[in-house]
Amino acid sequence: MLCSAPSPRCADGEQSRATTLGIVAWALWLGAPVAATALAAIWSWWRGVRARGPRRVSTLDAMRAHSDYLDALAIPARNADRGQRAADDD
Repeated sequence: MLCSAPSPRCADGEQSRATTLGIVAWALWLGAPVAATALAAIWSWWRGVRARGPRRVSTLDAMRAHSDYLDALAIPARNADRGQRAADDD
């Protein structure tokens, strides 16, 4: 049981209300930002889940597109030897 500090009815070791509130005040101050951050994270996750529609590309199509991309990288550029010709002419 809590008692007020000036009260003569406090037993030895019993804390007043102000002392008890002071002990947990830091938890209340830290609890608000932690709760707000958790709520924002959950809200962002939920919005991402709802915004994301069904997958439109199958795995086979994605692998084929990636293979086409790698094939395109293997083709040399049209003017790849342009710099070398200029150096040979000098």
